[in-house]
Amino acid sequence: MENLTMADNFVYGSELQGRGYATHTDKIVGGTMFGMALVAVLLGIFNIVIIKKVEIFHNAFGALWVLRTLGEIGSNLAHVVYSGPATYL
Repeated sequence: MENLTMADNFVYGSELQGRGYATHTDKIVGGTMFGMALVAVLLGIFNIVIIKKVEIFHNAFGALWVLRTLGEIGSNLAHVVYSGPATYL
């Protein structure tokens, strides 16, 4: 009887191939991830518009707020473009 471990059967990169089909849970999670990230991106853009229009935020605090919002938009954009659709499919 052979003594095989997980390391003996592992093919590098095989985890990226997936199962070959999407389960109902995959579709729910992927759709939720895509939807929530899309809403977050849109609210982030709205946030930047507010900061630009309201004079009181034209200071160092506003600059930090814009930079943080841009980072959040970038992070959420990765979920909109890749993570959500990849999980759904």
